[in-house]
Amino acid sequence: MGWAAQIPRSRELLRGLDSAIASELAQRGLEKQWVYPADLVRSTRANPTYAVDPYALAVEPLRNSNISAGGKIGDPLATQLRTIIALQDSRAVLLPVELRFEKDKSGQGIAILRAVLVDARIGDIRWTGEAVSDPSPTFSRTLLASVASHFADLITVR
Repeated sequence: MGWAAQIPRSRELLRGLDSAIASELAQRGLEKQWVYPADLVRSTRANPTYAVDPYALAVEPLRNSNISAGGKIGDPLATQLRTIIALQDSRAVLLPVELRFEKDKSGQGIAILRAVLVDARIGDIRWTGEAVSDPSPTFSRTLLASVASHFADLITVR
């Protein structure tokens, strides 16, 4: 698609996506019901010998297209998630595990976000899903906002 030069470095891109998701969920009145990545980073910095960087989780096994609800996660991810929920007094973790860019049927680009919901106390996969952005001829922050909006549609009721 020729977007390579337009897409920011991965860390910047992923933080931009996190910000777009947080903004979309806040617009839907969910800013207090969720713990967002920025909060997790603060918690990690406050507990550096105990917590793991939320941007360095071992999510690679969750990128497998064959995983589904009812499956189990293994270590080291299971331990990492238990640590995160212990610090946040929560149970479930919704992980955006992959963001990819493809062409749609019209030849325009789309962003596809794959996410997995895990019951971190027992290591069960509860849900997997993909959100697809609106098509775009170029990469922009609007594309991230679009995929974030469609992601929020998957996990909330308007």
